Amino acid sequence: MNSQNKLSSEQILGVRVDQVNIGQARGLVLDWLQSKQGKHLVTTPNVEFILLAQQDAKFRQILNGADLNIPDSARIGWAKLMLNKSKVERLLYILTVFLPKLLPDNHFPTVTGVDLVESLASKMAQLNKEKKDLGLTIGLLGGKNNVAKKAADCLAKKYPGLKIAFANDGPQVDQDGREVWSSTSDNWEEERRKNSIVTYSACDLLLVGFGQGKQEKWITNNLKHLPVKVAMGVGGTFDYLSGEIPRAPQILRNIGLEWLYRLLVQPWRAKRQLKLFDFISLVLTAKQVSV
Repeated sequence: MNSQNKLSSEQILGVRVDQVNIGQARGLVLDWLQSKQGKHLVTTPNVEFILLAQQDAKFRQILNGADLNIPDSARIGWAKLMLNKSKVERLLYILTVFLPKLLPDNHFPTVTGVDLVESLASKMAQLNKEKKDLGLTIGLLGGKNNVAKKAADCLAKKYPGLKIAFANDGPQVDQDGREVWSSTSDNWEEERRKNSIVTYSACDLLLVGFGQGKQEKWITNNLKHLPVKVAMGVGGTFDYLSGEIPRAPQILRNIGLEWLYRLLVQPWRAKRQLKLFDFISLVLTAKQVSV
């Protein structure tokens, strides 16, 4: 991993975030998918990732060693701007965290995991049609209640030509990225055999939705054994791809208000949104970065 030495990157509170737009991110991943060498990890740092990385050194190490870390939040650009200002200036700009994309000097791109997956699926389907011998495949692993299968069905319908190797909830995974199996079940060995990654078909792009931290650790623990070229942690992306949870209208996404829409349609996220204030506090008190 860590083949990203040509990327322009920023350190946001100790976490490397690559300054790529969606076209650049898609191009990198497609190059890896069509290569016969190496295995690659893609992660999606956002506010919660950066907060978790402050407490979890292993997670931070994984993020900083990944091949591509897309900026999965408009607040990444906000944090970059604030860290280059004095602490007094940061206080003056503090409320801009709620509309970060409206800052005139915020040129840091935002690439959500959902958008990157959609873009990759579209291009992979196109390439499969144009190059009959290519046959790029995708696998979906994680989520709950068969949401990976629902997401796969939606992708296949939306992008004819996309080859889906498998879609499976997969095993339960603990905070260290280790698979957890219930030995109290009468058929736990059969359950493990059916769900183990070794029983899956090989695929070029593996999307893993076990939740932040867990999915990246699971990929790191298993990547060398996986018959894949690129593995990407996608969190709750399957919920959006399947239509289980609606996405914010494009206009709200464009101005950085997707977080508010999510809060309105998922009120239970209020507790998670409070973490934003922890992030603000860290940015306000962090040492100024030299421009």
